[in-house]
Amino acid sequence: MSLRSITIPVKDMHCTACEGRIENALKNLNGVLMARASFAAAEVTVTYDPALADNAMFAAAIEKSGYSIGKAPRYGKLLGLLLIFTAIFLLGNLTDAYDIDSQLQNNVSYFVLFSIGALTSLHCIGMCGGLMLSQSIRQEAGGQPGTLPALAYNIGRILSYTLLGGAAGALGSVFSLTLAMKAGITLFAGLFMILMGLNMAGLSPFKRFSIRWPWSGYAVQTTRRSPFVVGCLNGLMPCGPLQTMQLYALGTGSAVNGATAMFFFALGTVPFMLTIGSLSGFLSKGHSQKIVKFSGVLVLALGLIMADRGLALSGMELPGLSFFRANTTRQTAAIKAEIKDGVQIIHMAANRQGYVPGILYLQKGLPVQWIIDGEQLNACNNAIIIPALHIEKPLEPGENTVEFMPLNEKEINFSCWMGMIRGVFKVVDDLAAIDVSEEKPLPSSGGCSGSCCVRG
Repeated sequence: MSLRSITIPVKDMHCTACEGRIENALKNLNGVLMARASFAAAEVTVTYDPALADNAMFAAAIEKSGYSIGKAPRYGKLLGLLLIFTAIFLLGNLTDAYDIDSQLQNNVSYFVLFSIGALTSLHCIGMCGGLMLSQSIRQEAGGQPGTLPALAYNIGRILSYTLLGGAAGALGSVFSLTLAMKAGITLFAGLFMILMGLNMAGLSPFKRFSIRWPWSGYAVQTTRRSPFVVGCLNGLMPCGPLQTMQLYALGTGSAVNGATAMFFFALGTVPFMLTIGSLSGFLSKGHSQKIVKFSGVLVLALGLIMADRGLALSGMELPGLSFFRANTTRQTAAIKAEIKDGVQIIHMAANRQGYVPGILYLQKGLPVQWIIDGEQLNACNNAIIIPALHIEKPLEPGENTVEFMPLNEKEINFSCWMGMIRGVFKVVDDLAAIDVSEEKPLPSSGGCSGSCCVRG
């Protein structure tokens, strides 16, 4: 028997799991001894017996699996980059239209949890829509109506969300998350979403940095149950709104309350997700791949926003990421502390505009009495953190006082507990020499969205 090997370029792979699907499709062909796909190289190498298999069979098997033969044109990648930055600009300026975190107060109703799920469905479609479409289209190709696999996928997703919510709530009864842990979780989810978005958008230079999970080499067998199984596994995906809800479930400190919260959140995401899955029968393979790529753009933009918030929670600030933050609110002029009896006193307000002013000058080496006036508190601005000083301060209506000692000349960043509203202390050696009238406002410091509910 004389064996041959051929390397075939494959388009439309958007994650390492695609490798397993292509390999299994080819290995099931008579005469194929080995198939090795590479997501990074966008190709598959096949070892076969030419007496039993040929190129036409390989092409048919690959296309039946939902992929295309050939190399992606270079102009398509450039167009993809332009589309990405356009979407980032739009989402960066609209991200405060609805803020999931601002609604998660201690005593929320089931209706609010359902509404949060419904209003974050766009993100779910972006993050998981391509995955659900691939299941629906594959099942429909086997003669099963598109609505049934979409329904099975969503039932699996609701089940996994509920179980994970219960587990998080039970865990929350044992311990609470530290600020560093919250920052780490948020940053990890953001970075994961960035890599996934780049790969889903088809930008091949970033494919080598894809995250390969231990189970990514295994393909779920295509049966009537596979959409349900994939839906269950969806609960393990580290996406932004899902992790925010898991943190909320953790904070309930109860397995029952955590499971209930996640159940109603998942239920709220179903209408849009089910609609998209049911429409799979009307979408060609080309259109479904375009949806996956556009979904990648949404995932990338939301990942950048979430990573930026994770950095804020850790006390770090990257000026280049200010472009991706929520709409800026006008800051008043910077102010500097007043020194009385060896103590420097400085005032700031917490209101609908955020933290005003956002730039505060301090003298090095003198104790600080920071007085925060809780004018209009909501779930966005009702707790302030200074990561570098390990300070977390819940705010109440009226005056709130924070005391600390700035020992070095540097900038000390502070933010709300979500990393959205930000400000900075500028510690100087000679406070009297500072002219605050020359200070420019903070760039793109996120204010409080209109969806935040005022408490006082």
